[in-house]
Amino acid sequence: MCSRSLKSQENKRLLDEPVQFVHTQQLDFKKSVLRYLPAQSPQGLLNKKVLLVGLGAIGGYMADALTKIGAGIESDFVLVDKDQFLAENVSRHLLGLLYCGQFKASAIKQHLAENTFFQQKKFDVKLKTSHHLIQSFLRKTILI
Repeated sequence: MCSRSLKSQENKRLLDEPVQFVHTQQLDFKKSVLRYLPAQSPQGLLNKKVLLVGLGAIGGYMADALTKIGAGIESDFVLVDKDQFLAENVSRHLLGLLYCGQFKASAIKQHLAENTFFQQKKFDVKLKTSHHLIQSFLRKTILI
């Protein structure tokens, strides 16, 4: 809403400006994931359960890369890290200052949810790992 009304000269100037048409296309993230996968793994990680333990400097980028090849779209993607994201982590981590003070697992989940194109995300966050958690995943997880 404008805080002031437009004078007739301003209206005329706006009406004289050329209209720019913009073509938009809805992106099917699943289709874009499948497009570049090798023949020996045509589904990528779409239907695979994935457990990622440790979301530090390498783990954060790994979570991002795994998401881009299908983790969390059709099957579970569990992120495990008990540490908080601190200012000294910023220079080497996927996350920025915005996430300081948050637990890394929750912050990565939020980052991936905001920066990926698909709607159905099956992320789960665990702050602590245990022998029981790992044993249960070893029975049903494809990638750890």
